[in-house]
Amino acid sequence: MIETYILQNLVAFADSGTLAAASEIVNVTQPSLTRSLQKLEDILGVQLFDRTKNTISLNQTGKLAVDYARRILALQNEMENEVLDFYNKTREIKIASIAPMPLYVLTQKFNKTFPKTKITGQVKNENAELFSLLEKDKAQIIIT
Repeated sequence: MIETYILQNLVAFADSGTLAAASEIVNVTQPSLTRSLQKLEDILGVQLFDRTKNTISLNQTGKLAVDYARRILALQNEMENEVLDFYNKTREIKIASIAPMPLYVLTQKFNKTFPKTKITGQVKNENAELFSLLEKDKAQIIIT
């Protein structure tokens, strides 16, 4: 399996054109960058670079690998954003109170602060009921 940092290193090299510049972009030493690119070649079982004594450049296979690396990194970023957005849209904060007014005020503030989060509230008659809701994870916040 190809680790994300290796794909990031490959793209940084493609964007910058030199190992020195790429190592600055990804904030690793040049030898670490070189090892990660060699590791990618080993994983894929193909040569991605044309090497001479003092230079390294992407060959045609390497350019194809860069195209895929960009797509994979973009999909990973999209996944992270979509999953987080989905979580934020579907999560729920449950509030319970013994008095309706504090519940109303707090619910309004939460709705303004967390517009993508469902806020529910309920009023109970006794503190024991509130603590029971908290213990059973039927409420995350209680107001006694």
